[in-house]
Amino acid sequence: MKQSSWQQKVAQGRANGLAKAFNLKRKSFDPDTIPNTLYKVIAGAFKLKDNANERVDYLRLKGIESKRTAGKPVFSFDLSTV
Repeated sequence: MKQSSWQQKVAQGRANGLAKAFNLKRKSFDPDTIPNTLYKVIAGAFKLKDNANERVDYLRLKGIESKRTAGKPVFSFDLSTV
């Protein structure tokens, strides 16, 4: 139950069951044809908060909406051992 593959199968099964129960039809999905679609661009990842703040300030000066968020790294590795 802890494996993401199992969780995905259960979620897909529930979605399929609901679609069948309500007689829903699958829609095609093309983000280029959907009005008001937003595309998110990541402008950097920094270890130091000051560096992140500098990037936000720079982007705002260029008229680009930006914000700083904090989060855990997705993965990390040590290149010195390669």
